Amino acid sequence: MRKFYARIFTLFVFVIATAVVNAQTVSQYVFSQSNGTYTPITGGTVISSSATDDDNSYAVTLPFPFTFAGVSYTQVYVNTNGFLSFGPTAPAGNTYSPISGTTAYGGAVAPLGRDLMSNNGNITWSVSGTSPFRVITFQWSNYTRYSAAFYNELLNFQVQLFETTNNVSIVYGGFSA
Repeated sequence: MRKFYARIFTLFVFVIATAVVNAQTVSQYVFSQSNGTYTPITGGTVISSSATDDDNSYAVTLPFPFTFAGVSYTQVYVNTNGFLSFGPTAPAGNTYSPISGTTAYGGAVAPLGRDLMSNNGNITWSVSGTSPFRVITFQWSNYTRYSAAFYNELLNFQVQLFETTNNVSIVYGGFSA
């Protein structure tokens, strides 16, 4: 449970640090923790379904503009290493610490930013709701840390981007080691 809180705190610090660059938006960022339900995507658009996908970024055009750190984006990069990034610059495939990375992207949301790979899993996305209250959900299913010692684990998590409110939610599913 401590690791969960540490990850959430890291994301919070990143959002605030990014907001300092755009000082006029600092007051718009609020962190809150809640218990919710992880609901796996059924259907959706498959970004990657390779049994061992590793160190790749995939560009996804958003179905609605999303404002992050005061900038409106229409595209994100979804990385197999457990994060998505904003801006026109794709992160290097081997970016394992996206929040402290040196690539010039516009920011990152990293629910589990580290060296990950697919364990016969996939990355998918889907859109739910109706305009102007849609939610785009990015889901990593059956991922594992990159090391032979961890090939039996399964990690499942999502990033949700909310239209109009520009809120970001991170939802963790079942983890097995």
